[in-house]
Amino acid sequence: MSFAVWAVRQEGPAAIEQLVMNVRPEKDHLLEAARARGREDDAISGDRAREESLHATRLAREALLEKLVPVLEQLRDDSRSFVRGEVSRYVLGLQRLYSKEVWNLVFAPLLERIADDRIPQTRYAAAKAIQILLAYEAAGHAPSVVPSEWLQKMKKKLADDPDPDVVEAVLEE
Repeated sequence: MSFAVWAVRQEGPAAIEQLVMNVRPEKDHLLEAARARGREDDAISGDRAREESLHATRLAREALLEKLVPVLEQLRDDSRSFVRGEVSRYVLGLQRLYSKEVWNLVFAPLLERIADDRIPQTRYAAAKAIQILLAYEAAGHAPSVVPSEWLQKMKKKLADDPDPDVVEAVLEE
């Protein structure tokens, strides 16, 4: 895991993408196993094949989450404020892959901790992430896993920030 943390610190989003790509063979293996079961069962329906595919995708995402959460937590606790702020960007990219439950249990606490950081630049990164999520919601993009109530709570919290740049970032339209 320490290699993954080091890689993300050095490479940023490219390392996160590599972690995702490393999970793909696992997903492909699960899909192939599902197809093999389907070939054994002559009467398999399209619905069952789709169900098997969704199950394999879910398992791969769970495996990815198990690898990413410790990395994101270590980055969140990094001594350098810009590294802590980058976690906001990673959360933005990953949140659409998971359910509301995962958002509430994993990603929301990460972003909340960044929004509580002592360094204004780190809080600014969280404010920008919240502002982007609010813009997605306002534009009516695909159903969001991020609860509106949570977004409004974070917007209010960051709108009361002592740093004017943080306030401006979260209130920006």
